[in-house]
Amino acid sequence: MFTSDMPFTFKEYITYKETERFLDSLIFSRPIPHFAPQKSSQPVRKNPLGTERIVSLLDVAGKPHLDNKYIHITGTSGKSSTSYIMSSLLQAQRYRTGLFISPHITTVAEHMQVNGLFPSFGELMVLVERFKPLIDMEYEQNELGMISRFELLVVLALEYFSQQQTDYVVLEVGVGGRYDATNAVESAEVCVITNIGLDHMHILGDSLEEIAQDKIGILKPGSPLVTAEQRPELLAIFRKEAEVFDAEVEVLGRDFHVEAVRAEADRTVFHYHSPAHRYHDVSLSTCGIYQAHNAALAIRSLELISEKNGQEIDEGALRTGLQQVRLPVRYEQVNDDPVVILDGAHNPDKIRSFVSYIQQRFALDEIIFVCGFTTGKKPRKMLASLLEAGRNFFLTRVMTPHRAYEEPYHLKQLLESLNPSAEITIKLDPLQALDVAVEQAREQGKIVCVTGSLYLAGHLRQRWYPEYEMLQQRHLFPEL
Repeated sequence: MFTSDMPFTFKEYITYKETERFLDSLIFSRPIPHFAPQKSSQPVRKNPLGTERIVSLLDVAGKPHLDNKYIHITGTSGKSSTSYIMSSLLQAQRYRTGLFISPHITTVAEHMQVNGLFPSFGELMVLVERFKPLIDMEYEQNELGMISRFELLVVLALEYFSQQQTDYVVLEVGVGGRYDATNAVESAEVCVITNIGLDHMHILGDSLEEIAQDKIGILKPGSPLVTAEQRPELLAIFRKEAEVFDAEVEVLGRDFHVEAVRAEADRTVFHYHSPAHRYHDVSLSTCGIYQAHNAALAIRSLELISEKNGQEIDEGALRTGLQQVRLPVRYEQVNDDPVVILDGAHNPDKIRSFVSYIQQRFALDEIIFVCGFTTGKKPRKMLASLLEAGRNFFLTRVMTPHRAYEEPYHLKQLLESLNPSAEITIKLDPLQALDVAVEQAREQGKIVCVTGSLYLAGHLRQRWYPEYEMLQQRHLFPEL
């Protein structure tokens, strides 16, 4: 039997990896059966997801999700960054804060954090062992199929947050919103939609309107919606849903604002103002103009929570919270000589934002890219954007067991069609691609940017932050 205060041992690490293997085995669980495509006179929705299975498991587990207060966050780009910023702001205001993020960067334990710390080995083992009999029973007695990995991770996190007696939980959606497992929660203090873009179209729909309709599904009765989306046709979808739930819609650029944004080498500085507060020269310890927009969503959400509680925001603590934000593989510099930057941008919108920032800092021939993509992400568009910032590419694979990757040779053909003078090297081993790129950058006085996939960036991050060190110290930045 494991206990939460067991020492870090090699045997425990092996047991942890076996537990991770068990969770990974659930990745390919089938969709809830009555959502699966079938011949029928009734239309079958495109989205294969649903909340019936997770709601059933939460019920037999004693409904731990009812013990928490949620800030529910979705969006095509920026939802993870906004979630981390929101968590840091709440912690700085002395709230005990749970954070559920997806996907993980390096290790499964990071999905669920309390005040920045993962569960201990023992805590996670106890959680999983407790739920194994419940998922066996649910599988045998119900006609909803086997629980999926993501559904189980959400349940484990909600149970963990309940045990840890959190004041608030920042809950990041996995995919979409309406049918996502996180939408099993029944209420939220604030709901956030960062923006709408074309991603996960095989699940969410082929148009921006379809995707917006799915993401607005996280809205709860009486919960205000905070968004940076500004296109009128998409806001109309949000407002229509908000009317049903008697919810206010707060829009960046209309109801609250960021101004005078300066993207510096190691931070982003901006002014923020809303009907509640004005904050000048706010400093966020992450890079990129787009991060100021993510921070504004988090600040406005904190204001709405504070108004509801009748509590004043501590401005000094707010500034400290923003300065303490650290985002893994979001323009993360992990090496100085040569400079190595990891960025998990993995769709055309995110790549464009990343390129826009690095173009301000580096010359065209100064960057060496290490790239890999999972399938279905419009690699031609992403490569075209990256070519605006550099012409030297190391192409590799994304080595994750549950996602297909774009063949490096296919990527080479795309690059050559876009720019015949591009310098292209294929390395099937991502770590070798990184090592050769770093050595070349050191010899030539250049920098290395790893991008194209969150999974690739997370994998290569272990060169500097090995999994066992993060698990031992229970957070993403072991040097802190």
